[in-house]
Amino acid sequence: MAGMKTLIIIFVIMFPVAMITQEDVNHGVCPVPANKEEEEFIKEREKNRELMEEIAREIEMTCLDECEAGLHNCHDDAYCTNTKRSFTCTCKPGYTGDGVNCADINECNTGKHNCDVTRNVCHNTIGSFGCACKEGYIEDGEDKCKGNTSRSLN
Repeated sequence: MAGMKTLIIIFVIMFPVAMITQEDVNHGVCPVPANKEEEEFIKEREKNRELMEEIAREIEMTCLDECEAGLHNCHDDAYCTNTKRSFTCTCKPGYTGDGVNCADINECNTGKHNCDVTRNVCHNTIGSFGCACKEGYIEDGEDKCKGNTSRSLN
């Protein structure tokens, strides 16, 4: 915001505005041009005011962070990334879509998992997946399954 104030101050110094008296301010009246030179000066001042407003709008749009301000339409399962004058939405890992609409990927159905299919059963979770030992296997404490060596003596 300090940069915008500096820019406007520099702009005002480069393009001075007409002097308005306290009486004009009190009555809310702009001075009426007395001659052609004053009329041209007022027109130029109005052009400069419009240009300053346009520059201020441009600065505001360039600096606005829609993501931080919550002015985006990204899905809850998407990342919002601020860009110059806009933003982009990208679905988080484990989700598919355009960022505005994201759906869970079923890694078990698509084969995008790292479960050992000979010893594990893949189970889908929201945004991810998990591996569980198949019957006859037990977890070895390192997220791997090994054959169950304990046999029942019936």
